[in-house]
Amino acid sequence: MDRLDVVLDDQEPLLAHDRRQQRARPQSPNDDRFPINDQWDWEARANGTHRLPFDINVTGSYRAQSGQWGQRTQVFTGAALRQGSTTLRMGQCGEFRSNTVQLINFRLNKTIAMTASRRFSLDFQVFNLVNASAVTATNYQTGSQFGQVTDIVSGRVYRVGVGFQF
Repeated sequence: MDRLDVVLDDQEPLLAHDRRQQRARPQSPNDDRFPINDQWDWEARANGTHRLPFDINVTGSYRAQSGQWGQRTQVFTGAALRQGSTTLRMGQCGEFRSNTVQLINFRLNKTIAMTASRRFSLDFQVFNLVNASAVTATNYQTGSQFGQVTDIVSGRVYRVGVGFQF
């Protein structure tokens, strides 16, 4: 692990870097208490197409991505601030994380050649085939709404389409 400590006169470290924990002692109300975000996001994708009899194409796709990172925040308001409200980070970046988002999509396609340059196609698609409801946004503001899910992946969607190339 990487580690960096800056200490003055036997006080607690002004700055400590340890991939998992960042601490900083603010020197003024305007200093950011948790300024470092070293969290990593990832995404994986896979696609495949297979041609069935009668020239029908079947396509499937899979996508997975890391969950969203979050940190507790607090909104301060009051006449003493003389600036409206101020939102401060109250915890380290990445102290909370939602689950991995996984989606599977499916498509059937049939293209019919009408002439040498004209084609007619029929499509049927299903997005979010397994109707997953993974979390994509959460409220991390301190208060009664803390931890409330504010957005999820859209439900299963069917789409039928036609196309004409000329």
